[in-house]
Amino acid sequence: MLHVTNDGFQIAYEVFGRGDGPGFVLAQTKVGWERMGYVNKLKAHGKVLIVDPRGYGESSRARRDDDYSLEGFCDDLLAAADAVGLGEFVAWGYSNTAALAVALAAKSDRVVGLVCSGMDPFLDFSVMTSHVESEARAVGEGEYLPDGRFDWQAARAFYRDYATLQSALPAKFDVPAALIFGSEDPLVAASVERNRQRIEDLGFVIVPVDGLDHQSCVEAADVVVDIALPIVQR
Repeated sequence: MLHVTNDGFQIAYEVFGRGDGPGFVLAQTKVGWERMGYVNKLKAHGKVLIVDPRGYGESSRARRDDDYSLEGFCDDLLAAADAVGLGEFVAWGYSNTAALAVALAAKSDRVVGLVCSGMDPFLDFSVMTSHVESEARAVGEGEYLPDGRFDWQAARAFYRDYATLQSALPAKFDVPAALIFGSEDPLVAASVERNRQRIEDLGFVIVPVDGLDHQSCVEAADVVVDIALPIVQR
């Protein structure tokens, strides 16, 4: 992996494909983006950048808990984009990395499209937050097999800060945005129904995919990419 220094942290990233136009930024190699086929599908349309923000994968760990923040994670992704000359890009994520994509779109006008799969931007993360808080106190370093390691303190900061961001999301994103989820994902499907009007007000096109649950939604790279690209590149 390549590295760029940001805010004193060594930020690990991988870059695939070519092109001077808008590309794609995805976070956390532990998701398995390359293994599941997203890289092969997307690199035909532009440069694909996968970044491990501080606390994830081969990137630096923080010495102090307050060095982890959602703002810092976003800055790490932008620093890697700078390093590979990626000026504008589609922010693309699944589950918690979809929340990071939402945060990046709210922060930077370099985001020209937004793909949020397996997550509702207004999803109540309280149950996951309690689990992460417990693991952060007890474990420290975690494994997400087969694709990488992460610091539970980083995960705790992410959920803490995203809960705050949810109440401050813009009234509407000024970029095309797709929300894709499995119809058999009970948590996300129920949340989308509760929050449908708020999600549509943000500008999302909402697409449920029949027969998929939370895990199979990310594994179905061909399906998700083929749905998302016409929406975010229109």
